[in-house]
Amino acid sequence: MPSTAPKRALRREFLERIRRDLLARLLAAQPTHALFLHARKIPVDALAASAQDDYTLVYALFALLTSCDPALPTDLLDAILAIDAVATPSGHEQLRRLDTAKTLPQERLGDESLATVAWLDARTLFDQVRTAAKAAPAAAYTEYEAAARAPLTRERAKWEALERWLSDRMVERGRPAHCESLVTDLGREARIEFIFGKLPGTHELLDESLTRTQKTQVFTQRLLAFFDHGSCRLGAQGFVFQREAVRAGIGLHLFGDANHFSAAAIYSLDGLRDLDAALSVEGVPRVEAIELREICLRRVDAHVTMHRVAEKVDLRTTSCERDIREVLAAGGAVENAKLCLTLADGAAPGKRGRTVTIEIEPPGKLQMARGDDDVVEIVRELLAVRGYMRLPEHARSEAAVST
Repeated sequence: MPSTAPKRALRREFLERIRRDLLARLLAAQPTHALFLHARKIPVDALAASAQDDYTLVYALFALLTSCDPALPTDLLDAILAIDAVATPSGHEQLRRLDTAKTLPQERLGDESLATVAWLDARTLFDQVRTAAKAAPAAAYTEYEAAARAPLTRERAKWEALERWLSDRMVERGRPAHCESLVTDLGREARIEFIFGKLPGTHELLDESLTRTQKTQVFTQRLLAFFDHGSCRLGAQGFVFQREAVRAGIGLHLFGDANHFSAAAIYSLDGLRDLDAALSVEGVPRVEAIELREICLRRVDAHVTMHRVAEKVDLRTTSCERDIREVLAAGGAVENAKLCLTLADGAAPGKRGRTVTIEIEPPGKLQMARGDDDVVEIVRELLAVRGYMRLPEHARSEAAVST
């Protein structure tokens, strides 16, 4: 029986956002729980019948659950805390992903309500997610290499087929059946925006009378992809399943083969073993300086060290330099690096040119601002000259023929 505060705090908004009929089912799952709550003046039937924005009994329940009442059933509190841990966007994502048999309701439910249904009606599924519930993974960016050189089609019928196909992939993950694509040609590359719906979420709003109300809503999400006209590579951001859906979908519907694009070792940071040569501007057109701003090193003993400083300076001018050089000399590996390029773009005498920051994480991640096609061209040239980027097979073959 709990006589001290629970090890993990219960969120008040968790109880507020569960649909009332589901909260009542949870509390009445064991008859003894319902009797205990009734004795504490929290009748489960009345709670089930209350409006979603009526918090009277919800707040009484919250006060009871956090009161350290020695008679509070331990298994009830444990169940509520377990559901609260899964009631996150990440938990929602995993429940929808693992529910291949569609045992959970397909209606629009927020994180809290879906986790409660899973605990009540799909306990095996719930336990699978419970063991892995973590914060939602950050969206990343991956580049894929093309099997052969081919232009990006603008045929609308093919894009509409792609949108329908991606929409079906989103439905499989509990998202709405919606996908739009917007294509902007930036010169060297095409920028593709895919508009999807996020997972439903229950949010609290203030209406015009400043009364709190709740709505389970779906916000939109934009996923960016880039098609490089020169290398014919495709880049996509988002969660892993989104990037893979875009890769396969564009390949299938725009190029006729779901495997037209494949993950490959496009980028490499091996050149940083010779730090000064890798950061030299010799032979690199239109770049005045290259500074190392961040570096993540994996030592030979597998220990990982991230070097960065608050000031925007080259790490070679800081106290980090010695450790960086020693790790590289001992055979350590560079897992990712952030570089700052100063461009030779006609700045006035004594003035520093424009700066561009890029982040490279092998095998396929390159983060950079892509709004200026000229800057993209400069960065691509630098990556090729310094060996940070491997040319596609078809590009190497064409270069060999031309020579």
